Amino acid sequence: MGMGDLQLQQETPQNPDVLAASPRIPTELCDLVIGFAPEDTLPNCSLVCRDWVCASSRRLLSDFTWPTKSVFPRQPSEVSEGCFMDFFEALATSPRLQDAIRTLRLGRYSGAANYGSFAFAMYDIDVCLLTSIIDLCPRLVHLALDSCKLQAMDAETVKTSQLGALETLSITHCLMGD
Repeated sequence: MGMGDLQLQQETPQNPDVLAASPRIPTELCDLVIGFAPEDTLPNCSLVCRDWVCASSRRLLSDFTWPTKSVFPRQPSEVSEGCFMDFFEALATSPRLQDAIRTLRLGRYSGAANYGSFAFAMYDIDVCLLTSIIDLCPRLVHLALDSCKLQAMDAETVKTSQLGALETLSITHCLMGD
């Protein structure tokens, strides 16, 4: 039989003797295995099967940076417009992402120093939008803002947010006010 003739058989009621391609292991054991996997193998782990997606996603997404390197356009001035609104909309539609984020870095990409003029870009973010992002992340404990211009400071908005759940708030190279 040639390589092109190889066919996978699936377990069916008509063929009960055929074993499934991968036996199921308990979720707890899967989580434990993924917990010991090196960080650089997590993207591959998430491709193994559906059971491994959740376990690996929790680790992959626990430390999240926005905007990511892939978001950078050709000009730094284009980054700011709608950048954080796009993130908010993506976050609002992804309960898995909301639950996974424990550390959130907003603003300058950590490797921006290597990207010329992006090292000096400022990112406009409305405080109402920032608190909405925080409110969507129930497990968020560390928030870092870097090179952001916080707009429309409203003390009432900040009071109603879950800022009390944060353990650390880091504000670096930021401006406050309109």
